[in-house]
Amino acid sequence: MIDGKLDPRIPAGCPMDFVIRLMSGRWTPHILWALSNNGPTRFGELRRLMPGKASPKAMSERLQKMEAEGLVHRHAEPSKPPEVTYSLTDRGRDTDEILRSMHRVAEQWGETA
Repeated sequence: MIDGKLDPRIPAGCPMDFVIRLMSGRWTPHILWALSNNGPTRFGELRRLMPGKASPKAMSERLQKMEAEGLVHRHAEPSKPPEVTYSLTDRGRDTDEILRSMHRVAEQWGETA
């Protein structure tokens, strides 16, 4: 992808392009990493685990999109206020290897935010 557009060198319908677009959504890698490392996590805690400031609206929209994409599962307990917990689906867990590889590179490079 180049500036959010499909890379013309990658054939249309290329599975790699699909995965890159899926994984590159704002907060997506961070959410996947947090759920991978912490297991089922409530919304507020998940938001606190994000680097920087993720607004509740941005987090909610991203989680809805990730749920629609089959990466996360949303479980809401019927209480007041509702207790909403997010967890990885099988598809979401498929990203573990990618994220762990990225983590190893980050540790090797020694970069921090």
